[in-house]
Amino acid sequence: MRKVYLLPILLSAPAFAAGNLCDTLVKRPTVVLQMAKPQRLYRQDQTLDELSAIAKSSGVAVKDTGVVTGLTTDRKRIVVDAWYEIAQLQSGFCLSPQARITIDQRYVTVAMPKEIPSKSCFFQVTLEHEHKHARIAEEAMDVIMREEAARIQAELAGQYGFQQTLGDAQSKIDTLKRNIEQRVQQGLARLDRMNAGIDTPEEYARVNSACKGRDEPKPLPWWKRVFGS
Repeated sequence: MRKVYLLPILLSAPAFAAGNLCDTLVKRPTVVLQMAKPQRLYRQDQTLDELSAIAKSSGVAVKDTGVVTGLTTDRKRIVVDAWYEIAQLQSGFCLSPQARITIDQRYVTVAMPKEIPSKSCFFQVTLEHEHKHARIAEEAMDVIMREEAARIQAELAGQYGFQQTLGDAQSKIDTLKRNIEQRVQQGLARLDRMNAGIDTPEEYARVNSACKGRDEPKPLPWWKRVFGS
């Protein structure tokens, strides 16, 4: 089961065309992707009911009578900056679009319910399932965002040079921002589809049946879960 936290994408402003005149005056269009290394956290201090409530409140499909036995959350901050690099000439301007995508404050948290003993078969099988979601938030996220950044870079190739006035420069940079935001959202949608491919009825059936016939440790009494003794 998965929950995603995504802070709003922040788009900042200022600084398009073509021609060899500006080759040596402005940097060619560049898309920089800055991705911080994700930090994985583990917790087992919430109950089955609490994890189920968190999942339901975030839009995860949970049956009314169902409970969440594991939950992976992906929290990050995404900032998109776009601007023009400008060189002023006597008769006009050389403009070159630049962009930077920053993805930082990345925390992937795997939460397991405190009612299930950590040494039990069911705990281990469920944790293995949650690790699949964690790897998507960490490894697949990096791959997909690099692919999206490369597509933006290819689209910007050649879109720079000379123009006599700054005219519609702002509207063009606004269009660039919207395009980058769309690319980022498309990347996140790809991650959602990958997670949905894990949370299937077949996978849940596998997890629920993996430990049948095995001796399981008895659940800890409530005072041991709370006080540890």
